[in-house]
Amino acid sequence: LFLQTKYLMSKKDEVDGDSDDDVPELEVPEKAEPEVEVVTDLSNPEVITKYQEAAKIAQAALQQVILKCVPGSKIVDICRFGDEYIEEKTAAIYKNKNKAGKVILKGVAFPVCISVNEIVCHCSPLESDDTLAPLAANDMVKIDLGVHIDGFIAVVAHTVLVPAADSSLSAAEQQVRQKVIQAAWVAAEVAVKLVKAG
Repeated sequence: LFLQTKYLMSKKDEVDGDSDDDVPELEVPEKAEPEVEVVTDLSNPEVITKYQEAAKIAQAALQQVILKCVPGSKIVDICRFGDEYIEEKTAAIYKNKNKAGKVILKGVAFPVCISVNEIVCHCSPLESDDTLAPLAANDMVKIDLGVHIDGFIAVVAHTVLVPAADSSLSAAEQQVRQKVIQAAWVAAEVAVKLVKAG
């Protein structure tokens, strides 16, 4: 404001005469209304509802993606299917604007990832990626995906074995594989029980 006033005063000196009519008036910006702070923790029931709705869609999407894990399925097709499912389901809820008049964003928070066998996690290939082999019987598939509503995220993950009518693994190999998966599940459950406040 000081520089603008100084500039206008120098322009006034350049103008012949002492008239104030030639000097443009300064515009004083209006004070903006203070924004109301929105509570975004779990004490707000709307936040809990958004988490719950995101979790319902994430669980439903996970179940649909599991059904697509069959021999011959392309990973990119399964990922696209899961992302489209999430977008379709989230588009059906929270269609109105929030209290501040803004559109509520929602949809994929974490793209569907299908990681097979030795790939640990986060494999969500591009449409053009044709280097990944289709799923085969007895492949171990790790599925990750996430859904958000207004930035409140629910993420789910699950590991499945691609079913096979005629298994290429012997009965002993299948038992070993099942025991490894069960041991990993038990370890995860124990770890969750060890997590405590503080």
